[in-house]
Amino acid sequence: DRQILPGQFLRVDVTIGVVEAIQAPQGATRRDANGELYAFVARDGKAQRVALTSAGSHRNAWLVTDGLEEGDLLIVDNLRNLRAGAAVKTVPIDGKADPGGAQSAKEADQASELQQPEAR
Repeated sequence: DRQILPGQFLRVDVTIGVVEAIQAPQGATRRDANGELYAFVARDGKAQRVALTSAGSHRNAWLVTDGLEEGDLLIVDNLRNLRAGAAVKTVPIDGKADPGGAQSAKEADQASELQQPEAR
């Protein structure tokens, strides 16, 4: 008879629903003055800003339902001065690493290669 008695506490994890999404580290995203969530991806050697639609968060990652596609190279580093159109050089991340809160291998495969602006 394992019962919860008055004054006792417990912690539970409850799955309320399932969402098809890509986990994007929150540290790789920004919000503009209008509150729009966005990130940068590397396409053709240049940084491209993409608007993201989030269905919430899990740990330190946004659950992105629109804006990132399978195979996108999400820029996760050196974001402070990054601008759309800037030249970038991709550097793969070791799949064992946890880049800023990425929680799944699927996310790592789909959108988590480290990007660094080229030195000028």
